[in-house]
Amino acid sequence: MVIFRSPPQSMLYEGWRAGCQSISGVATASSDLRQIRSTSCLVQSSSPNDGVARDAIAGSLDIRRNPTIEANRNEESMKPVSWKRPTESFGILFRSAVIQHGAEVVEVLALARLSCPSETQGMSKRILITGASRGFGKLAVERLIAHGHEVAAALRGGEERGRSLFNAELRSTGRLHFIDLHVDRAESLASAAEWIERHWNGHLDVLINNAGYGLMGPLEGQTDAQVRRQMEVNFFGPLTLTRACLPHLRRAQGRVINISSIAGLVGFPFYGAYNASKFALEAISEAFYYELRDVGVQVALVEPGSFRTEFSEAAEFGEAGDERNVAKIAAFRKRMDTRRSVLSGDPAQVADLLVSLCERRRMPLRNIIGRDANSMMLVKRLLPDSWRVALVGRIFDRIFFRS
Repeated sequence: MVIFRSPPQSMLYEGWRAGCQSISGVATASSDLRQIRSTSCLVQSSSPNDGVARDAIAGSLDIRRNPTIEANRNEESMKPVSWKRPTESFGILFRSAVIQHGAEVVEVLALARLSCPSETQGMSKRILITGASRGFGKLAVERLIAHGHEVAAALRGGEERGRSLFNAELRSTGRLHFIDLHVDRAESLASAAEWIERHWNGHLDVLINNAGYGLMGPLEGQTDAQVRRQMEVNFFGPLTLTRACLPHLRRAQGRVINISSIAGLVGFPFYGAYNASKFALEAISEAFYYELRDVGVQVALVEPGSFRTEFSEAAEFGEAGDERNVAKIAAFRKRMDTRRSVLSGDPAQVADLLVSLCERRRMPLRNIIGRDANSMMLVKRLLPDSWRVALVGRIFDRIFFRS
């Protein structure tokens, strides 16, 4: 069992990005491309010895060299087989991997003394965001560029449309790129993942699945094609793109942020198809949260309430289905416009939350934002379900459906 030190200089996780597969490269790997001041490795057999790791920390990482390992640590034969989930304690980042060293399989435990948070959390990241043409997506792109990040803005129309939406100052930074993306087309989603491979050498720090729209009105009057497209855009699109980008996200120990809605947690009348798509997005996001944590990929949901975006203008409505729904649909549309202009929140709050989630060390799974969203969740937690359902029904009858 041997402990050795890699070069005692400030270094970035650039060796691994470039495909370095040496023990030294493993030693410098840390989540979120954090800067490492002093990096050490404990090479041990497949049976971990926590006591040795504690001794290394207790000795302020005073490392004993071993000539054999020093001479061979850059061998091409030392290839990572699998990664284990990174953890952090007392300012030390624990990062381990199983390494194939010739015929022998050993485990490498990397002990990295992190820089202070102001240095480690402010580094530039490469971020892909869908639905970048308006609303939360457009505002987030502008703020992410202002924070020094490099952004691939995915939108229908690509470069040509992007140039008409974003000012010359943003484009001149060289950190804003455009991808022509249709989230309801599998081949378009695959091409976005290929763009990451070609232009960013397969390195992706953050994927923000923001694209979506609302199919409103009574389920009775909506066609199968309308409901299927709602699911394609709001559910299958994020699922397919996330899976396509997972190799890139694993390489960077990146993160996935899915834009859901309070409608993904609580059902409402006339929101049935939209509810279904967001409930499904919530389910796969939580599943990804558990499934990807062992490889260092974080997953978060953002669940906004009502904000002043173009959501109501972009919403699609089905037919009434029943003549009694005609007046309800008219009143509902009018109320949606009123809420957007008078009662809804500032969308900049959501954009700022997205920037914060990209930069913070750890992301919580769920992030509910907006006064109405938080109020509804409080009602859901405090009231029996029968009371909550009765309350929602009364609110819609008296406010949303009243002519």
